[in-house]
Amino acid sequence: MQDFWKPYGLIAVSENEQPIELKDVQITCSVLNLTSNVTTKFTYKNQHLQQVQGSFVFPLEDVAVYDFEAEVDGRKIVAKCRPRAEAKTTYDEAVASGHAAFLAEQEEHCEDVFQMSIGNIPPNGTVIIQLKYVGHLQCENTDGNGSSKSQAVFTLPSVINPRYSPADSAIKSEFEPFAKAVSMNSCTYSLSFEAILLMPEDITVVRSERDTYSVEFSTEGRKSAKVKLTSTFKPDHDLQMVIQMSGQLSSFGICEPGDPGQMGILGKDCLMAQFMPNFSEFEDIQEQRNEVYFVVDRSGSMSGSNIQHASSSLLLFLKSLPAGCRFQIIGFGSGHDCLFQEPTDYNETSLERALQYQREMTANMGGTEVLPALKTAFDSPLSGQGWYKQIVFLTDGDVSNADEVIGLVSSNVDKGRLFAIGIGEGCSTNLVSGVARAGRGMAAFIRDNAQMHGAVMKILKEALQPRASEISVKWSVTKKNASGTANPVNVISIPTKVPPVFAGRFLTMYGILPEENRFAELSGEVVLEYEILGTKYSLRIDMASVQLHQSQPDKTDVPIHRLAGKCQMTELSDKYKAESMRDPEKSKSDEAKSLRSQIEQLSCAINVLSIFTGLVGVDPVKQEIPAEAPAPPPMFCESFGRIPAPCGGGIGGFGAMPRFALFNCSSMARPAANICIPQSLSQSVVFPAAPPIPNTNGGVNFEDACVPESLSQSVVPPAAPPTRGTTGGVNFGEKKIVESPLLRLVELQNIAGFWNLVEDLAKCINMSLDSLQKSQPKTWSASCTQAVTDRIWATALVLAYLHSKLSASVDEWELVGKKAKAWLIQQASMFEKSPPTTKKLVEGLIEQAKLVVNK
Repeated sequence: MQDFWKPYGLIAVSENEQPIELKDVQITCSVLNLTSNVTTKFTYKNQHLQQVQGSFVFPLEDVAVYDFEAEVDGRKIVAKCRPRAEAKTTYDEAVASGHAAFLAEQEEHCEDVFQMSIGNIPPNGTVIIQLKYVGHLQCENTDGNGSSKSQAVFTLPSVINPRYSPADSAIKSEFEPFAKAVSMNSCTYSLSFEAILLMPEDITVVRSERDTYSVEFSTEGRKSAKVKLTSTFKPDHDLQMVIQMSGQLSSFGICEPGDPGQMGILGKDCLMAQFMPNFSEFEDIQEQRNEVYFVVDRSGSMSGSNIQHASSSLLLFLKSLPAGCRFQIIGFGSGHDCLFQEPTDYNETSLERALQYQREMTANMGGTEVLPALKTAFDSPLSGQGWYKQIVFLTDGDVSNADEVIGLVSSNVDKGRLFAIGIGEGCSTNLVSGVARAGRGMAAFIRDNAQMHGAVMKILKEALQPRASEISVKWSVTKKNASGTANPVNVISIPTKVPPVFAGRFLTMYGILPEENRFAELSGEVVLEYEILGTKYSLRIDMASVQLHQSQPDKTDVPIHRLAGKCQMTELSDKYKAESMRDPEKSKSDEAKSLRSQIEQLSCAINVLSIFTGLVGVDPVKQEIPAEAPAPPPMFCESFGRIPAPCGGGIGGFGAMPRFALFNCSSMARPAANICIPQSLSQSVVFPAAPPIPNTNGGVNFEDACVPESLSQSVVPPAAPPTRGTTGGVNFGEKKIVESPLLRLVELQNIAGFWNLVEDLAKCINMSLDSLQKSQPKTWSASCTQAVTDRIWATALVLAYLHSKLSASVDEWELVGKKAKAWLIQQASMFEKSPPTTKKLVEGLIEQAKLVVNK
């Protein structure tokens, strides 16, 4: 057995491979119009007596990284975005020539991991690195306890899990991998986080499951606040800030003026339209003729509470399926298996077989081969005309070939929708968000397993809701000429394909105005149109209601412009991945070449990092490198914990591995050959190419390449190894989760939706069977002579209990409750043909039951 190490963080390249000391991390965040503009500043001290090189690997979500600066001994260097090979050559030549230089890149196949390389750090010198990026908050409208509210979530990833690398890959690597095996010592640092919030509704609370914040409200009201992290941040989890608001979010429009000093897109005015659909009239309607696939990760990395909560979520999923649908379960690891030969009718026989699978489900399938499992789901033929495929994909996301998986989904989107759920700290946001986006579904992330049931059921609810089709956005914008005639304005719409429509979730579109048009001169509206069940609907944002985005004092940030460009790069990147999957020899594909060129040009034009570009900066002041201490190649830094890896085979086959913490300077075992750190983002088209870095006599003129200036901030977090069984497999040692009354009630429900009045049910609602039987009314109401059977009374009691005692868990039982209520209505309709009267009888019976369960 051989141990391997792979660290994350800034690591010096020296004989003893000692880390460069991370002294301080400062993070500031401005939240405005439900977008976040983040500045992260890292302060490092080179405690060594010679110049060193260092590299630092870190995770980010789906954001636009647009500013990368370094201050070396008081001199500020600002990076520019250039094609990746050119940026790497500029960096290498600068370092070899004695200049301090730095380079930022994204991992090639997994776009939620970035790397910063710093060359020629002076002895005993201080390096301050500043990173800026902009992203969207995750927003949704929620209804709870009869009140309408909303929430917006800001997440700063801190944990990177080891990524399983499949044996074969259709998309070949083009660039150097990020990590090499090194060992390192630990170091301590301080971390601060502050945020300025300006929200559209009154803030009720700012909270986190793991951290504590102080909130200071503005004197102008509760829409504005200053938030500060007051607890000591431990780098074993993602930093999250949940902003809860008292009212519901509605559609709105924002305009950000262009930067007059910039050419191309950054110099033009940019509109952002946020549409918030409302499907309340379809609350009790579900799509018919659905084929529902549950594709669940059973790899070793899912062991422990992850697989247990996945199993109980599968129970809720199975019990919540509607009558008339067909379903399939696919478990995957190193291989994959299907429960049925083909999607099967949802009936008592198939449900019992599925429940047996659910009870026996463990994380015993080895590695994480996502691609074949999803391919099987997409390739499975539909049951017939009029049927529609809905795939619910649940994973911890620890794979190195996210680009391939996203490409597969993108190339099969015409076969069905895909919804994705990512589990645990360090889950690949690139994989989960990417497949949901490419599959025109929704993504959810579970950082606390207690949230899993609700998240899975929310996703299933969205999958079963009537689908919106014929979706379009029209920019009906005009400008009056000198004679007063209103002429249409040609707005460039981003993305080119309008995203899917979901209830309570924003649909975001961007519009770039022609250079000769300014927002203040325009009138008209932006209209979202879609069709549901044959009826047309529309949402409108009047230009008169569009507000200016109040940028920071430094107006060169133009964050909305960067988001628009990032959105276009993502759209192009998804197409590129789909094309690459169709043609693995991507260099031979003219379409792939064109898409790549567009991404590269756009990335450089707006200075937003992509997988095909790098942010590179060079200090014009040359430093002397002692002849006896040549600059060695850069090395890297990682997290904590050690796990043994089998010689030659890597650890992918076992799946369960500790995760890497961004700022934790201890080390982590992993074979160098299998190391993969993720990337972030993709897309382009509307923007011109950026000017080249000055080049003299075929080389780089470092004295003119970058000019120094001044600076600002960024973030980070880990897990536990599996134990080996004596038979060569993994001994997961899983404990059974204490069964909740809700799960037991769900287990007792009949496939038709009713419950039987039995002892087990009475125990679940903390009452005796005798008292429940004695409280049973003889008829539905005083004016109705129809008898209330045991099943009818038991079902009314459970619904009363769910509403009265478990209202906080409504997301988990909502579909189960709807099925039960539909069964009661069906029973009442056998003797009462008037739907309003039937509904009144059912609600009256449930109210009687509430009197019993609330005693």
